Amino acid sequence: MNYASSLEAYIALYKKAKTIYNSQVSKGKNGYLPSLDGILKNTDVGSEVSLGIKEIPLNKIIGTNSHSRSTAFTKNFYPLAEPNSEFAAKWTKLLDAHLSEGIRDSITAYEYLNWFYVIEGNKRVSVMKYSDAFSITADVRRIIPKKSNDPVIRIYFEFMDFNIKTGIFTIWFSNPGCFKKLDSMLDDYNPKLTFNTTKYRHFIIHVYNEFRKIYHASGGKILNITTGDAILKYLEIYGIPQEITKNDEQQIKKFLDEIKEMTASSISVLTDAPEIENKNVITTLVNIFSPAKPLKIGFIFAKNNDESGWTSSHDEGRRHLETIFKESIETAFINNVKQDDSAYTDIKKLAEKNMDLIITTSPTFMNSTLKAALEYPKIKFLNCSSSHSYKNVSTFYGRVHEVRFLLGVLAGAITQTDLIGYIAHYPIPEVISGINAFALGAKFVNPNAIVIVKWNYKWDPEAFSTKPISELLNSGADLICQDDLPKPGKKSRGYGLYSPKYDFEQLKFVPDIHYGIIMWQWSIFYEKVVKSIINDTSRLLFDSGSSDSKRLNFWWGIDSGLLDIFYSTTHVPRSTQQLVEFLRRMIVQNELNPFSGPVFNQSGDLMVQEGENADYDTITTMNWFVDNVVGVIPKKKDIESNDPLTKKLGID
Repeated sequence: MNYASSLEAYIALYKKAKTIYNSQVSKGKNGYLPSLDGILKNTDVGSEVSLGIKEIPLNKIIGTNSHSRSTAFTKNFYPLAEPNSEFAAKWTKLLDAHLSEGIRDSITAYEYLNWFYVIEGNKRVSVMKYSDAFSITADVRRIIPKKSNDPVIRIYFEFMDFNIKTGIFTIWFSNPGCFKKLDSMLDDYNPKLTFNTTKYRHFIIHVYNEFRKIYHASGGKILNITTGDAILKYLEIYGIPQEITKNDEQQIKKFLDEIKEMTASSISVLTDAPEIENKNVITTLVNIFSPAKPLKIGFIFAKNNDESGWTSSHDEGRRHLETIFKESIETAFINNVKQDDSAYTDIKKLAEKNMDLIITTSPTFMNSTLKAALEYPKIKFLNCSSSHSYKNVSTFYGRVHEVRFLLGVLAGAITQTDLIGYIAHYPIPEVISGINAFALGAKFVNPNAIVIVKWNYKWDPEAFSTKPISELLNSGADLICQDDLPKPGKKSRGYGLYSPKYDFEQLKFVPDIHYGIIMWQWSIFYEKVVKSIINDTSRLLFDSGSSDSKRLNFWWGIDSGLLDIFYSTTHVPRSTQQLVEFLRRMIVQNELNPFSGPVFNQSGDLMVQEGENADYDTITTMNWFVDNVVGVIPKKKDIESNDPLTKKLGID
């Protein structure tokens, strides 16, 4: 390019700069680039370190170090100096040099919160941005803020660990924990590498950048999430490929619909079981399916009935469907499905059998369920979980905290020591909210009641966990509450609320008295869902096909019959039974909410205001304990790395 054409390029850029500047000023905004000295004016800086020479993305360079330099440019380093100025002459010479031999000299820049501010080399940045280059080398100095509970600061400290390990600057996330999750994925990533590169650079060039192009071209740029947020969820579903190519475009576009749904502000939470009009089943089936055929329903179970009370309760619901609907439906199921990405293979087996509805019964199956749902859009998919919802997969769970509250009332009334043990399995929101509801129930009838929590990280353990029970008893607890459900034919297990004793012949703890348990009636939920499909009223339960659809979460409580408390009329005092029944009626009539304020956490912070009730989002994302709980919520780093729930649900 000769000088005249370089000057023409500068003039065109200058005109854009003036337009942007005037537009910003007319809105009462600063028309110049942001400057780091202004940003740090009221910021508590912790330290400054040199990172040396790094290759940094140009789109992460957003300003200058000092205000005096920032006034030469407006947004995106568009130059504001007149075309006949010395600045313009230097800029055009730099452009010519870049086009003929490339700009080899590094710039100098500060990095703060994963954004870059130029100390020296502003015109080089302007030229490179104009040329649509991807990156530039820079001598980088990092400004490190002091640690705080500010989510952005927490994310930044996670980013620094990730950046030091991988050298990646390009990616940013909106929530804490995501850098750790991506780092874990990249640990297992082993692509075929070309000479003189690393797997991290390969990932950015051949996976992230290609995803970003398709994602932005498909409208992802307008969403209120980062590209990092989007690709992380994509990788959770599909894994990290060797590379992303044009062939993946349709798959990413389909996934973009899910991303749009996840970022939507409106979520439909179906808290009541809708009344489904009874129609003649056979007649309706003829109208829906031509020719008439049975409704085909598939179930995915993590274990066998005799190994898991949870699987047994869901399979009882499946068998109930066969009893109620007889030849109008066909069911199929797969047991012992691994709780990892391989679950997709088993879900696909059912999908290939032309199922109309597929139900996966654990939150660990969500990613595989979503992957299958995107591939088989004509099939309805349900996943049993409370922490996710998607356009193509509806989720369902029960307001189990209502029953936990009643179990807590039992415990608070029966305990003689005011100390109650609680053995919990996984530190996920539905478990944490259950513990809190239990503790609030105990305190409701006994202000001195304390709940001591121990973790064992297992669903349906074969035997009592001797260590946590010993620790709880040594702490003075006379009752234990455990999350498990009873297994068929195995009554001497730890489930519900019980008092333990030591069996010296078996050399282990066994239940002495079972006071109360949670009863799940999945048959009620499944019957409603299937009847709605057969009667062609499934729009009451599934509306994801409409253009203005909202995300659906089924969240039914005691009033629906989905779950309830079952207690011993022999061992629970009559007065306590009457109290539990009274409180149960109040919950059913919506006159009592277990999380009615004021509710305080362990630090004494007010988490639910007086006169208010915790809403769906608060309960299903709970990551704190109430003030009468003794124990800590473990971090992901303290949990076994092969644990399926912590891997899938992203515990911080």
